[in-house]
Amino acid sequence: MQRVRGWLHRTERGVRLRMIWVVAAAFVLCVGAVQAQQSLAAPANPPTMDNVLVRVQKNYDVYLHTVPDLLAEEHVVSTVAGRFVREKKTKSDSIFRLRRGVAADHTIELNESREPKTMKDREQQVDGPSMISGVFSYAQLDLSPELKGCYEYRLAPDTHRYNVATLVVEYKLKPGLPTYAKCPVQEPVSGRAYIDAATMQILRMEQELPKHDVYRGSRGVWTWSIDYAPVMLGGKQFWLPNTISSRSSADKQDIVWTYVATYSKYHLLEVHSKILPAPDAGAPAH
Repeated sequence: MQRVRGWLHRTERGVRLRMIWVVAAAFVLCVGAVQAQQSLAAPANPPTMDNVLVRVQKNYDVYLHTVPDLLAEEHVVSTVAGRFVREKKTKSDSIFRLRRGVAADHTIELNESREPKTMKDREQQVDGPSMISGVFSYAQLDLSPELKGCYEYRLAPDTHRYNVATLVVEYKLKPGLPTYAKCPVQEPVSGRAYIDAATMQILRMEQELPKHDVYRGSRGVWTWSIDYAPVMLGGKQFWLPNTISSRSSADKQDIVWTYVATYSKYHLLEVHSKILPAPDAGAPAH
């Protein structure tokens, strides 16, 4: 009987020890998960709005001065539909090119062009009332310290859209600006940017123009967005557009246009040349 009582005592003690160990392990895991979630939710010391704008501008300046000439495959899907318009969908595949250049004022400019892959792609007319151009050059300029006189900026709560700590910047055009104000747009506009809190690289940009001249004098809502992804070119990493989306709706026409462009297979645009030897002066002409 004493042996049984001793065995039961040791068994109960072992069970208690195992339970204590399990509870302690669960507590450690729980604390670790909470700390990880807290670190993902927001930086320990959130930056100021001015600091965010300065660092984003610095990243843009580096991109503008270092991005090389490049090629990419561009796939575009455009649709138009409405109450009295039969839906029409157009698809096109092109080779997108980005070339560096110098403007007349000696500033750097990035020139965008595209060449349809096939004759069928060439014949497809991908068009719409509000097309986006200059995305690779100017889209990020809305987040600039130089535009604080045009836009109202504020840091919004993280929406946890990404698996990294993200800063969300919301902006809108200040009301009552004089007509001579040097702002990117004069019409009402608001936007949002999702920024990697660690690198200050823009992950996504969104913008809405609620009273845009959409189609033949008809005003409506125009929204567009750009999703960015890291791309390695020449051993360096660049954040380039992955998807560009646009949606326009004309109030009076009851028509909706959509435009989605995706980019893939980025690579350097290399020009190869070959120097041929000069013809022999004594050789007979052909």
